[in-house]
Amino acid sequence: MSAGILRFRPGESCTLSRSFFGWSAHGCERFLRLPHSFPDYNKSAQLRCPIRKIFHFQSPRERYTADAAIVWCFDHRFDLVLRKLTKRIGVMSFDPILVAGGAKCLAGDENEADRQFVLEQVRKSMRLHGTHTVLLMLHSDCGAYGGLAAFEHDTDREAENHRQDLHRALNFLQGEIPELNVRGYFVDFEGVWEAENSLGAARIA
Repeated sequence: MSAGILRFRPGESCTLSRSFFGWSAHGCERFLRLPHSFPDYNKSAQLRCPIRKIFHFQSPRERYTADAAIVWCFDHRFDLVLRKLTKRIGVMSFDPILVAGGAKCLAGDENEADRQFVLEQVRKSMRLHGTHTVLLMLHSDCGAYGGLAAFEHDTDREAENHRQDLHRALNFLQGEIPELNVRGYFVDFEGVWEAENSLGAARIA
């Protein structure tokens, strides 16, 4: 059975169709309880009708090649500067990999499972969208570090800590995937600072 119709009362119907995710319902806005005889029935489960369409918008269907994958924090205070940075360095389309702390998890101080998760997301970006460049980013007053208060509100001390973390993250990712072009950036409330991807040099002024 590939589809079926459940009717609540005259004029109301809900179409059920089978997909990779199991049975789904279309055209209704209420809960349905499947009969015991229905394929894939689970006595403990109810079938929730899908969310209804609230407006029409045509998103592009063409698949894209990502200019970069960006490992970044989800702190929206820095959304605008991220857009300015990507425009300046010629990154028009990118895959955002958003985790609390951004590249912090790749520096080695976090749970190893978190680091492996982000590493796998980078590999998926390469495989699915042809990514050859990864931007690793950290920012000032990041809650994942405990905010600026964790550095006693010393911005120089925070910047030095983040410089070290950026280089550790850069070296780790470059070692895991040598063919990648990996770049690192630290963002504070006055601008963007770049860390060179080399073992002995840094260019954070």
